[in-house]
Amino acid sequence: MKFQRKPLASNNPIKNFLMIFVGAITLAASLLLGVFAFIIVASLLIIIIASVGIRLWWIKRKILKKSPTSNQPDVIEGEYRDISEKK
Repeated sequence: MKFQRKPLASNNPIKNFLMIFVGAITLAASLLLGVFAFIIVASLLIIIIASVGIRLWWIKRKILKKSPTSNQPDVIEGEYRDISEKK
């Protein structure tokens, strides 16, 4: 059994033109579909990142709002014990 390689181009010019035309349309459609897929994925990623960022900012804001010393930046909150000598 002997295998022979056929030439890619045929002698028919109409067939050659149609193959080039169909190939170009297929390539253009693939590129266009890829661009739309990239835009959709990038948009979803931006929406997710923005949502997480806003949620973290909101939680941080809420925590700082509940803090009793949030309005007084010079106050350091803590506990102390009076150690005095009892005689």
